[in-house]
Amino acid sequence: MKTKNIILGAGLTGLTTAYSLNEADRTYEIFEKSNSYGGLSSSLYVEKTLFDMGVHIFYFQKEHIRHLFLSLLNGEHTSQEKTVKIDLDGNLVNYPYQANLHGLPLERRIESLYSLFEAQRQQHSKCFNFKEWLISTYGEVISYDFLIPHNEKLMQMDLENVSTKWPERFFPQPDIKEIISGAFQNNDNQFHPNQYFLYPKTGGAGKMCDIFAENLNIQYNKNAININTISRTITFEDGDEVQYDNLISTIPLPVLLDILTPQLEVTESITHNLQYSSVVIIMVRVSHRSALSKDGVHWIYYPYPSIAFQRLSFSENFSPDNVPDGESGICLECILPPGPSYPQELEENCLDDLVNLGICDKDHVLDVNIKFFQYGYPIYHDKYDEDIKKVNNCLAPLQIKTTGRNGLWQYSNMEDAMNWGLENATCIIKKAMACIEKK
Repeated sequence: MKTKNIILGAGLTGLTTAYSLNEADRTYEIFEKSNSYGGLSSSLYVEKTLFDMGVHIFYFQKEHIRHLFLSLLNGEHTSQEKTVKIDLDGNLVNYPYQANLHGLPLERRIESLYSLFEAQRQQHSKCFNFKEWLISTYGEVISYDFLIPHNEKLMQMDLENVSTKWPERFFPQPDIKEIISGAFQNNDNQFHPNQYFLYPKTGGAGKMCDIFAENLNIQYNKNAININTISRTITFEDGDEVQYDNLISTIPLPVLLDILTPQLEVTESITHNLQYSSVVIIMVRVSHRSALSKDGVHWIYYPYPSIAFQRLSFSENFSPDNVPDGESGICLECILPPGPSYPQELEENCLDDLVNLGICDKDHVLDVNIKFFQYGYPIYHDKYDEDIKKVNNCLAPLQIKTTGRNGLWQYSNMEDAMNWGLENATCIIKKAMACIEKK
């Protein structure tokens, strides 16, 4: 009898898992709640303009993932240095902010550096939350001018409730010499590990999902509503049931915990701690390119609540094939408190902000499309490591493996998603081989 390997969720991790099992001639079934694959890693055409679901670029620390990316694209990719700005009430500063203070008025630069020196002089050995860590590391001026409002807008909560684990991987951390240097001259930002990135020539960031999904039999509109861990049976909203021997779950961790029968002893206490922010992607087709687009800017951060979106990106600057000649694809990322929907007025507020910022005229807007993702950014709370370890220890004996950004409840990038997929497939194959050897 063939082992039933079931994958819940056809995002990049789920697709990579299924693709790898397929390549190894292993059986699997993959189920997706929505009517399309890719999730946040997908790309979407609005007429002839291609949009990613926010900014998704490829940079690699693992050589085997880089090799997989390059071999699958077969040379059809570009290598670029990213150009990123921060809009501080109309004053554009290079990103990362703390290494590019030269974009500020001289007086504010001096205040920022003085505050930085004070913080370094008084630095405490241990910080208990992300807000404390920012102020202790960069001083109050740099922190309150950008770092705190930017991250509070991203997480939709006071940073006193966020763990110091957050900045471990993706938070740029220039040393004090680079900060001082950046206050008086343009930094090359070579300290930033992903200053250069790869990107598909066609198909957007979702190209990898397209490649992985091409030969997969994905079952769509399959919303899992119950997982019986005794009978190892998954029940879907449409009444269908399927049994599993190995379950790879990429669905949001709070959702998984909620639909388990019987529930884990740790579910109630841990689910309460699994906080997140929701994401609305607003895709705006525009008939004219703005000056910022023509300058080659990839994306811009808007840290203050006066602007409805947190980040704006130009599709045409990732690949000219994303957008018809002369047009612009403006992708707006709006971050909201956790919830199942977004306010109706959000689209109009965003368009008004685009006009007020001088990025486009309303008469130039050709089309608008919106995608909502309830589970956008997982938040690292103070007991994050302890809680995730408890959950995984409970799930492992049940033959359930959580994976992917939402399944692991972990902020991650495209490389991580692909790597998890390969690891999942390898784990299943090794387990099958071990069973054969026992026989």
